[in-house]
Amino acid sequence: MGNYELCIDDRASHHCTIRAFGGPSLGICLPRQCTVHDYLRRYKCEELLLFDSANATAALIPALANATAALLALSKALDYLAVKSKSFCAEDADYTVTPSARNLFILSGALLALVLLCTLAHSALRPACEARGLPLPPAWCEHWDAIGNSRRLLATRKDGELDFLDGMRVLSTGYVELGHMFLIAAFTSKNVVPAVGAYLQSFEATLIVGAFSAVDTFFFMSGLLCALSLLAHVDKRAADEPRTSVGVARALGQTATALVHRYLRLTPVYAYVLFFYTYALPLLGSGPLWAQSIGDGNVCERTWWTNLLYVNNLLGEDGHAGTAGCMGWSWYLANDMQFFAAAALLLPWYPSAPRWVTSLFGVSVLSSAVSAGVLSHVFRADITCLDPANADHIYGQPYTRQGTYAVGALFGIWLHERARRARHAAGDALPAAIGRAPSQTGPAPASWREVGCCVGGGVLLVAIFVLPWTDLRSGGLFERSAQEWAQWQKDTYNATQRQLWAVGLIGLSLWFIPGRGGMVRELLRAKIWQPLAKLSFGAYLWHLVVIFWLYFSALDYKTFSRLDITVNYLTVLMLSYALSYCSYLLVEKPMMNLEGALFAALARRGKHTRGVANPALSQPLVSPVAAVTAQWTEGEPPAAAT
Repeated sequence: MGNYELCIDDRASHHCTIRAFGGPSLGICLPRQCTVHDYLRRYKCEELLLFDSANATAALIPALANATAALLALSKALDYLAVKSKSFCAEDADYTVTPSARNLFILSGALLALVLLCTLAHSALRPACEARGLPLPPAWCEHWDAIGNSRRLLATRKDGELDFLDGMRVLSTGYVELGHMFLIAAFTSKNVVPAVGAYLQSFEATLIVGAFSAVDTFFFMSGLLCALSLLAHVDKRAADEPRTSVGVARALGQTATALVHRYLRLTPVYAYVLFFYTYALPLLGSGPLWAQSIGDGNVCERTWWTNLLYVNNLLGEDGHAGTAGCMGWSWYLANDMQFFAAAALLLPWYPSAPRWVTSLFGVSVLSSAVSAGVLSHVFRADITCLDPANADHIYGQPYTRQGTYAVGALFGIWLHERARRARHAAGDALPAAIGRAPSQTGPAPASWREVGCCVGGGVLLVAIFVLPWTDLRSGGLFERSAQEWAQWQKDTYNATQRQLWAVGLIGLSLWFIPGRGGMVRELLRAKIWQPLAKLSFGAYLWHLVVIFWLYFSALDYKTFSRLDITVNYLTVLMLSYALSYCSYLLVEKPMMNLEGALFAALARRGKHTRGVANPALSQPLVSPVAAVTAQWTEGEPPAAAT
């Protein structure tokens, strides 16, 4: 990378980087009048032309003709490199505070002032005013009260059957962050050739490949919780009632309500991070790699609206869509919102046509497997998204990802039916069987079917995690000629691994739900995960902002080592959750409170519910299902992903 600081201190020089074929960048210090294009294509700096020198040398000294030919061949190679590469110079980084950036800073300052004033008014002045009979601060200040919102963040609910999802959610978020950080670190390391290459040929490389499965864990949980929360609202049948009529207006109204709620729940903090990434982040870093790292911001300035409409996985500019589009890791949010919209359209019809709704989710599972397998075969895709064919045609596409979400939704339907039968058996004394805590006397002895489900689920998860190693152990991730699988094996893996991963999670869930699982289940359902789970959505949004700033504002490439990866990973993890907490107090929780107050007011006005307190300010409900039945209330999205 050279001495960046010494180069830019010389007013006659400027520091530039060149990146070719997706590999690491090379830093060079050039005279200011010389561009990288000049350097590579014509070797022309200060009127020195290598081609003329080589030809003149060959004419004067015939014995050097071979060496001259070699130089000319090198020049042609560099000419090709100039066409295929991208170059960035330090002055390409624009530190102008644009009107959009200025507005973002003003908005952030106003929100901070509002939070401070409302916290002072509601938590400090209100008790004194009540004691002395003085006028109280405005009621709306409660929405921005940082102390009250922090208490709600730290509040925990009563024990429930699905508490283990909290730990699964937080750990999956951390796993996604590890995978992203490793990929950035691998391509911004000074010892990339010996160290990274050797690591990717070791068994530890499966840890990085496995990080992509964490996204499927989120799709599974999202489909599961979506089905449970919507069916709890739309399906009031008794256990012996096979079906009941559903009016079109009622079904569409339930769909619209669910979509409006989810959009209002996710979008405010998503928009804040998106605009911070687009307009503020480019002003906060510097270094030889900074100019090339912030190029995505230019795309965001033109296509941010596709993100806020959750269609950025389908629409883009000049091929910038999905994982390559604006804020590329938000492809997951677009997919998840589209899957939620489809589920919200189908599930209100479940009471009148349960078999049809279940069949459509089954078709979604099968179609995703078929589409992924066909695309893998047509484009000869590898088994990870590090392969361009996989990344462009399989990894982020909704028609290849919908199956995992559908498996989660089918499991949610099964749990809903189980709860409905349990309520009937108890004489409708239970509000929701799936929401109960496990029996205090301990779980009943496991049947052979339950043991088989658990063992089968564990085998599937381990197999999907370890199988890629049998393909990559000889050549690593990038040397396809040395990989051991035939294309048909890769096609089969690409077609089925995501759906089978979700089936494996069902097997483990069926073991955990009755209270089995020992220390593993107790670890996953520990109370500490509940506040972190509420912050995991924001942590997912912020984590790559932190990674970009940490790695691309460095003055030189970092050294790739296990210790360096560990230290930087812990730094990214803590900073992403710290930023998530800040945005939670500034944007996320206040908007949740306002949205809860809006829905409560509309319910009272429509005479559906009277005397309902603001649900967003209430204590969390009995179970994770109730809390995501409280995507209507506390609104913890199951989303977070790569």
